[in-house]
Amino acid sequence: MSKRNDDEFFTKKHARLTNFALAANIFAWVVFIVHIFLVWAKYVEAQNIYNYQSIVSGQIADFAGALKEKPVYAASLYINMFGIFLNGIVYGLVLKGVSLGLYIMLENDLNKKGVDDDESAPVFYKPQDVLRLENWISKASIVVIGLTAIVSIFNFSKIKEIAATYFINQPNADISANITTGVLIALNIIFTSALYYFLLKSLSSALIILMETEHNSRRSKK
Repeated sequence: MSKRNDDEFFTKKHARLTNFALAANIFAWVVFIVHIFLVWAKYVEAQNIYNYQSIVSGQIADFAGALKEKPVYAASLYINMFGIFLNGIVYGLVLKGVSLGLYIMLENDLNKKGVDDDESAPVFYKPQDVLRLENWISKASIVVIGLTAIVSIFNFSKIKEIAATYFINQPNADISANITTGVLIALNIIFTSALYYFLLKSLSSALIILMETEHNSRRSKK
């Protein structure tokens, strides 16, 4: 699409679309940075809780030492922190995808209104950015599945405590609580993983289709 200043060519709706695309791109970085701070806040929260409990019990507060002495607790904390960080990446990728998708739609609509014959590349986006983002989204969709499974397994004891309250004073209460917890964890892994996976894969596929459509619209004008 060639650059032109004609108001009839680049209308107000195109300007709004450009603003939305720019805003989505900016918010992508804002969301990512915010989640970095949330990762740090999660660590500080865990440290403050440990220090408070240590003071109440009359013990010396040594959070770093406690993490070394309790590897399971440390692993659970780090996994939760990584989960927050990964959420920031996923939300950021989705917003970046929305931004690129809007730019491609803008480019495609302007192609239909007229382009110069010597125009060989889009103006509002770079195809390599789309391919790079599609690759990152595909990787993130796989990582999310693994992380969801790991986090759910590490939360087994917490979920079991809640499930056990429904089997108080019943025969085989512990077995029933374990089975219930296992079923809940399995359902959580399946549905959460499916939600993120299909959302991300749908976004990446849509970007590729939009880019191919925009490319074909330029070719049809030659």
